[in-house]
Amino acid sequence: MCRTALEDGGGATARTMNLGIVVLLIPPVAIFCTIFAVAYRKGKGSNDDS
Repeated sequence: MCRTALEDGGGATARTMNLGIVVLLIPPVAIFCTIFAVAYRKGKGSNDDS
């Protein structure tokens, strides 16, 4: 269904869809990076204490 809409819509529709995909990817990537950074700092901090 999305492919049909993009094929019929033209270039502007495809660019808008790509922008929407990027915008929807930002929050999960930010959450993952935050969790990874906190875990990395916590793990690195525990090694400095010993």
